[in-house]
Amino acid sequence: MRALSSLEKPAVCFLFLASLLCFSRTARCNSAVFNILDYGAKGDGKANDAAAIQKAIDVCAKTGGRVLLPAGRTFYSGAIYLKANIDFHVEKGAILLGSSDEEDYGEYADALINAVDAPNISITGGGQINGNASAFIKELRPGGDIYEPKWGTHKGCLGSKGTTRRRYMLITVVKCDHLKITDITLKDSASWFIHPVGCDDVLIDGISIIGDLRVPNNDGIDPDHCRNVRISNCYIHTGDDAIVFKNTLLCDEWGDLGPCENNTVTGCVIVSRSSALKIDEVWNDCRNIVFDSCVIYASNRGICIQSRDRGNIENIIFSNIIVNTQLHSAWWWGKAEPICITHMPRDAETELGRVSNITFSNIICNSENSVYIHGWKGNPVEDIVLDNVKVTIDRKTHWQGGWYDPRPGSVFKSKALKPTSPEEELNQRKGLYKHNTVGIYCENAKDLTLRDVQVKWGKNRPEYFGSALETHNVEGLVLDNFKGTAAHKAQPDRIIE
Repeated sequence: MRALSSLEKPAVCFLFLASLLCFSRTARCNSAVFNILDYGAKGDGKANDAAAIQKAIDVCAKTGGRVLLPAGRTFYSGAIYLKANIDFHVEKGAILLGSSDEEDYGEYADALINAVDAPNISITGGGQINGNASAFIKELRPGGDIYEPKWGTHKGCLGSKGTTRRRYMLITVVKCDHLKITDITLKDSASWFIHPVGCDDVLIDGISIIGDLRVPNNDGIDPDHCRNVRISNCYIHTGDDAIVFKNTLLCDEWGDLGPCENNTVTGCVIVSRSSALKIDEVWNDCRNIVFDSCVIYASNRGICIQSRDRGNIENIIFSNIIVNTQLHSAWWWGKAEPICITHMPRDAETELGRVSNITFSNIICNSENSVYIHGWKGNPVEDIVLDNVKVTIDRKTHWQGGWYDPRPGSVFKSKALKPTSPEEELNQRKGLYKHNTVGIYCENAKDLTLRDVQVKWGKNRPEYFGSALETHNVEGLVLDNFKGTAAHKAQPDRIIE
């Protein structure tokens, strides 16, 4: 190999240094930081910084990079719109505070943070995004554990046509693939906290969601028509459902966004006044979902599949979960069921899908109510397995027990007795019905397997506590090492009809 001459060596060194400089400039461009203070943001918690934030986003979108909300300030803002290839970075010690004035959200915003058709978005930083929920609620309802909401009046749907009437969410992103939301605190949303719609490849990791437990509809994370979603290592404290996979028709054009499939939830700790882990509003198919290694406590309902629509729900696994549920007022859906499947038409016109191949494995339940499985006559739930499930039922709160909750749905006919109190009248009008609290209750099912399932009763056993197992119209019931006796000696241990 020929050695370089004394004249060639400086030229080679120059080319090498030039290439390093070019690489360095490219790296700086790809990681460019756009500080919103440079675009006119005040950060005093009073002036509306939405225009300055949006300007920084628009400039950043030309090259990609980071929009920075720096530490030590509160940025008060109306609706903003993220664009592709942006890291929206709320630095630790910074707060993005949603406006209390509905006019600051415009006519078609769905949330404080919005995006449509914008791939490669991330929301990061360790700071806080606050929805200012107190501006969108009224007084507490009777009972004291839920607020009367103020309903929003915005006239459109993000990324679509149509009309809607609801309070603003915190984050709504529509058709935004490769979405990441990590290491940030979301607080006090007036409605849902995170609503990804029609997104593929979503990572939500290491975030805290802290909502007032008395605010209705402030769901935690609601992936809607989404695929390849990973939700992990999150703390969620919400008045309404915590994590829900959906396929809604909130907007006219969302019906074409496809199924909800290939999703996981792992390592989350959850408190909810409604359901902690849930599948609901399934207009397209919902399948291939795993919930694993979670802890649920002080919640109104633990694990829930709520089938009311035309989509099929299949291939779902709940495993390695600790569930602690308790009763709350009748305003909240749920009656302390640790595990719940309800499958019935939303109304008389509904063409109901199917629920099949659902597994609950290694679940420890402490509750005030039954494991409740209720299929529809003529369309039973199928291939349901409870494997190594331990259920302990005890009276823990002052709220009225002895009710089952198949809400929502106008086709369900309650057989409850004539109400003797306003509380009973409210319950019956909304579809609840009185029934003894048993260990495992199942109606209208095909191929139900209870393997290594155990039912125990606590020290506080009101008279409406009943049998360990009760089934009606269940074809293919398999009991493999089922253990449990009735709560009271005068009752049968099992009722199988």
